[in-house]
Amino acid sequence: MADVGSSSLIMLMTALIVSGAASVTLINAWSISTDASENKLLKREADAATEVALAGDPLSVDYDDGGTDDITIYLQNIGKKELGRTAGDIGIFVNGVDETSDIQSRNMVSGADWVTNSLLELVVRVPGLNDGDDVKITVIVRSEGSNPRGTDSISEVVRLV
Repeated sequence: MADVGSSSLIMLMTALIVSGAASVTLINAWSISTDASENKLLKREADAATEVALAGDPLSVDYDDGGTDDITIYLQNIGKKELGRTAGDIGIFVNGVDETSDIQSRNMVSGADWVTNSLLELVVRVPGLNDGDDVKITVIVRSEGSNPRGTDSISEVVRLV
C-alpha cells in the first residue's frame, strides 16, 4: 500500500512540474503577443497623429526652368505631432522618381519647428521639366519624437508655372 501511495505522489509531482513549465511557456507567449499588439497600437496612434498637406494652389506650383530647375512646394503640418525636417524625415518623388537626394532646402515659413498648422518650404531640383507640365508629386514625412514615429504621405498632381 505504501508503494502505491509513493508512486502516485511521484506521478502527481511530475504532473505539477510539467504543467508548471507549460504554464510558464504559455504566459511568456501571451506576454510577447500582448507586447506586439501594444506596439502596433502605438504605431497606429502615431500614424493617426501625423498628417501633412500640400499648401497653396496645385495648379500653380513654382518651377524655375530658367536655370536652377527647382520646384518649390509648401507643406503644412495638419497633424498633432511635430514633423521632422532632416534628410531621413522627408522623402519626395516626382513622377515616380525618388528625388529625396535632390532636396535643396527645407525652410520654415512660420516658426522654428514644424508643429501643427506651420508651413515648410521644400525646394527640390528636378531637371528636364518645363513650365506648364503636370507632374505627380508624392511626399512622405515622419514625425519627431520617440518610437514609434508616425508617418504620412500625400500624392498630388500639380501644374508647374
